[in-house]
Amino acid sequence: MYIKKKLPITMITLISIPMLLLCYIIYNYTYMTATKDSKEHIVQVTSVEGNALNTFINSQVKEVELSARIESVARLLKETKKSEDLKQFVYNADSLGVDKLLASRVEELNDVQHSFVCDLNGNIIADSSSEGLMLNVTDREYFKQAISGQTVISDEIKSKISNKNIIVIASPVVDEQKNIIGLYCNAIEISAFDKFIANIKIGNTGYAYLVDDNGIMIAHPDKAKLGKKVDNLVLKKVVATKSYLNQIDTKFDTYTYNGKQKYFGYTVIPKINWILAVSQNISEVNSTAELEFYFIIGITILMLIIASIISILFSKSITNPVNKLITVMNKAENGNLSETCDYNSNNELGVLSNNFNKMIKKLSNSYEELSAVYEELSATEEELRSQYEELLENQNALAISEDRFKQALDGINDVIWEWEIKTNTFFASDKWEELTGYSNKNIDISELLKIIVLDDKLETIINNYKKCIAGSQYYREELKLTTKGSEKKWALIRARIIRDNEGNPIKLTGIISDTTSIREANDKISKLAYFDSLTGIPNRTTLMSKLKDAINESVKDNKLGAVLFIDLDDFKKINDSLGHDIGDKLLKAICIEIKALLNKNEALYRLGGDEFLIIMSDVKVRKQVIDLTHAVLNIFNKYFVLDNRQVYITCSIGICIFPLDGKDKNVILKNADTAMYKAKEKGKNTFEFYSEEMSEKILKDMVIEKALRSGIEKNDFYLQYQPQVDIETGKIIGVESLVRLKNEELGFVSPGEFIPLAEKTGLIIPIGDWIMETAIAKKAEWFYKGYGDVRMSINVSSLQIQQHDFVEKVKALVEKYKINPNFMELEITESVLMESLDNNVRILQELMDIGIRTALDDFGTGYSSLNYLRTIPIDTLKIDKSFIDDICVNDKLGAIVDGIIEMAHKLGMEVVAEGIETMDQLKVMKEKKCDIIQGYVYSKPLLSDDLENLLEKGFDNPF
Repeated sequence: MYIKKKLPITMITLISIPMLLLCYIIYNYTYMTATKDSKEHIVQVTSVEGNALNTFINSQVKEVELSARIESVARLLKETKKSEDLKQFVYNADSLGVDKLLASRVEELNDVQHSFVCDLNGNIIADSSSEGLMLNVTDREYFKQAISGQTVISDEIKSKISNKNIIVIASPVVDEQKNIIGLYCNAIEISAFDKFIANIKIGNTGYAYLVDDNGIMIAHPDKAKLGKKVDNLVLKKVVATKSYLNQIDTKFDTYTYNGKQKYFGYTVIPKINWILAVSQNISEVNSTAELEFYFIIGITILMLIIASIISILFSKSITNPVNKLITVMNKAENGNLSETCDYNSNNELGVLSNNFNKMIKKLSNSYEELSAVYEELSATEEELRSQYEELLENQNALAISEDRFKQALDGINDVIWEWEIKTNTFFASDKWEELTGYSNKNIDISELLKIIVLDDKLETIINNYKKCIAGSQYYREELKLTTKGSEKKWALIRARIIRDNEGNPIKLTGIISDTTSIREANDKISKLAYFDSLTGIPNRTTLMSKLKDAINESVKDNKLGAVLFIDLDDFKKINDSLGHDIGDKLLKAICIEIKALLNKNEALYRLGGDEFLIIMSDVKVRKQVIDLTHAVLNIFNKYFVLDNRQVYITCSIGICIFPLDGKDKNVILKNADTAMYKAKEKGKNTFEFYSEEMSEKILKDMVIEKALRSGIEKNDFYLQYQPQVDIETGKIIGVESLVRLKNEELGFVSPGEFIPLAEKTGLIIPIGDWIMETAIAKKAEWFYKGYGDVRMSINVSSLQIQQHDFVEKVKALVEKYKINPNFMELEITESVLMESLDNNVRILQELMDIGIRTALDDFGTGYSSLNYLRTIPIDTLKIDKSFIDDICVNDKLGAIVDGIIEMAHKLGMEVVAEGIETMDQLKVMKEKKCDIIQGYVYSKPLLSDDLENLLEKGFDNPF
């Protein structure tokens, strides 16, 4: 192929391949970046708007609950109860101002269609628009739920007043005795949510919509979809499986609608279980990458066109003079020596053309002479041609070599340098200027080093250089430079020393590498390794090193130091209720406050999560530690303002003095942690100094925990049964099963020791399961022995009742042993009941539904609220022993017990008095009409065989 064609094709190929590859890389990067950003944006918008909608719902609920407490509303409901003619009273009751009050509140609340008040019969007795007066809402589900004492948000319903789709928020109105006397309600048009989602836009194709817990479209930009089932297959599945009930985070997914693929995020609005979804066409997300792709393709095509033109022109600039020379040479070859080449230029071809013309002229002038020596010329012609070709080859090779060397220098990021020692001549490649900002021409390296090298390093460099010159073959140094633009850079200098035959140094040659980015990356890695990424304070790794140094220094200098182990109380509740973002901001704020208290001998570290630690060095007196501890606790006596929220939290602090409490860092941390947990046991928001007794208790707890873990397998657990006696007849009507532990190593372990530890470690669940099955099995055995009417009472812990399958477990055991559930009773303490009242009431009702009796144990030691007893399904009320001990000498205790027994009887409950130990106590409880007695006055807890003997002979009636 001719040069004229080969050269353009080669250049176009070399340009097009990298350009097309670059186009492909950019398109893929843009596509992935756009997709990632879009997903994150959709999730962020969904989360933010979901929180906003949740806040709107919460504010509406709060508005209704506050309005329900307005005195004039309660007064109107009380007056309504007194009226004989309700209709006449309602239409003339505006004198109380409630209608006007409702109208004014509706006017203030843009999203509320109307407000109304209804009595216990469901009659609307006050309405903001007066159009709903005397309408009856007893058929509404929200009325049935709210009248039981809770604030309710209804499903979507059609208003009886406006015939529009609404939701109703209803809250009970109570009188001074906390009795429910009516409802206060706000009706919100569904269209309010249309306005909300109309403001949510993402790009040109993004929009939001709302779906209720039945999958019905509540709000959508396309009005035709309202009231219809959602067509998003993902959401259909979410609604069908009710998986959203456990969802706390925003979810992301894809789906296809009308042939278009879409990204979408969705989140659940907790109080109403609606789903907010935000979607965007995937094609719109990809459009950015496609636009850049077409742009790069266009640029590539344009560059190829330009490269083709340049290549053709460049090719012609080479081939045209060559063609002229070829034409003249062809004529000369045919004997025409009168023609010359008319190409004039200063380049190699021009020189060649000029020399050729001279040669032709000489040939013409010496034609006859040449003819004479033709044979000699013929002999040397081949040699001249060979030398000429060799000359051209050498010139081409030299040009290629120079070009390769230049490309190599330009392609290396490092500075190539050489220093002639005797002449002090310094050479550096072009990268020198890029590194230092100084020109690489005429460099006086000795003077330049004084400028660019920091003063404290210059002497070190000179000394290292002298040592290298004295005997080494290589020189290596990393130093910090100051560039001409005052920028600080790190440079790594590497060189090889060239010596003469006698070993004298001649020059140094090597490279200089810019290591600034490596240094910065190492600094970042170091910071991540030794500092907490959230708060910026030193992390656990740094702490362990500093604590070890502090302990060693205290031992060496005979000084004292202290460790303050700080743990935030119930920090998980902050994250769960307000979100991890608020939790993170709270941790930062706490760090700032604590750091402001510390002096130069004190430092704050984050162990992780909600745990922090302060190291105090050079502690002179105990008061110094106590003062700082009080200062830290005082930080938590006020609230923190985060995102316009007032956030309250407390902390517990464990204090350990070193080296008195230990000389090992791990021991100090363990002891401080032990003291901190002791502070939490005291009630939190306090501090505790470490003592050896704490470790002894921990060791004992560890031994007991070990015994608990092996107790069931080794048959260390056993049950005793304490009789419950009918106070009138003296007959044993039931027993309470009580677990006992006797271990080979520990002997008898008090229930007061092992039961709290079992609850703390979670072992109460398998132990409780064993107690439950053992007691039920014993009840079944007694049935066949003729004691079928003796009731078996079993204690249930908080962790047991919280199990999702607790009721199913109990039911399965009843069926397995074929016992009558009416003679089985489960006891739950008042404090356990109130931990999750609504859930526990539901569980007790399920137990009652299958025939199992329920008892409220230790009544009066917990919340002591009589109001909740009306709503909980309880058969038996057990009066705590603390009310019994002094009942014979304390009239106030007697009055309290009178009230409890009278109230229980009116609510249809049996009353059991626990801890009756004397006849005087027994007589008092009989006078007060207590039903059942349990205590040492009749019997201590007995083993099964002893109890069966007692059941045979019974008790003599002491009365």
